[in-house]
Amino acid sequence: KVTAFYAGEPSLQTIYLPFEDYGEYAYLPWENDLPDQFMTMHGYDLIPRMDALFGGFSTRSKMVRLHFFQTVGEVMARNYSGQISRWCHENGVNMSGHPLFEEFMTCHVLCYGDMMKVIRNFDIPGCDLPIARPGKINWNFWMPKFISSASYLENRNKMVTGLIDPIIGYGEDDMSPDVPYMKRTL
Repeated sequence: KVTAFYAGEPSLQTIYLPFEDYGEYAYLPWENDLPDQFMTMHGYDLIPRMDALFGGFSTRSKMVRLHFFQTVGEVMARNYSGQISRWCHENGVNMSGHPLFEEFMTCHVLCYGDMMKVIRNFDIPGCDLPIARPGKINWNFWMPKFISSASYLENRNKMVTGLIDPIIGYGEDDMSPDVPYMKRTL
């Protein structure tokens, strides 16, 4: 029996990664009914205010960006994780997985609109667990608690999966961690 389907690092891919060539473009998530959803949720038209999505320090510009990403989070929760979760439940299986860049709160909005809302549909949400090693990056291991909060919010399994990852923060040149460091991470 399949216990869960695991989604590995789904994302809107609207973040600039240092190893990609994006040219002179700015990327924002979009789908056809996004302006209508925006209007329904916030009561005003997004299209005449599109310039605010790319800049501006006024309260109006900031509010448009906030509303935009709230809308994106709602749409992604409904159309991505919500659809998969409904299918899984109809077929007697759990939805699991972990988001991209969950360890960096600055990426939560860019990658998901509202990451907490998106992963609340996961029955067993997960996260990367970088291996704690002396003399290396001092990781703040807050992700498991943050991710488990999504499960608690929906009164689900109260369980989180962890992907013990030897690459995060160390690169592919250090792929064989000692067992004591893996235990320390857990």
